[in-house]
Amino acid sequence: MGLGTRSPLDDNRLSRFVILILRWAFRHGGEISPAMATRAAVWLFTKPKRPAVFPGESQLLAQANSYFLTHRGYDLAIMEWGRGPTVLCAHGWGSRGVRFKTLIER
Repeated sequence: MGLGTRSPLDDNRLSRFVILILRWAFRHGGEISPAMATRAAVWLFTKPKRPAVFPGESQLLAQANSYFLTHRGYDLAIMEWGRGPTVLCAHGWGSRGVRFKTLIER
């Protein structure tokens, strides 16, 4: 590998290091200020990592009719494509609607 490139092994080491730091911070931070550690944990664990955009997804995203729908005080992101019967697809945490690319293009 050339300079400036990273391998999946490097990412795995970095992830393990970050987890080690977080464990230490929550263990000791929780002793000092449980309320602050709780707020930090809630903030951290309710922010999913944004997935990378795969080839072909950016064009599909540009074609979507995107808007928000408020339900019981929460904003739900809605994306619509094309015509025909309505199909509701719910993706997992940290994913996005264009992961249903195969269904959308039919």
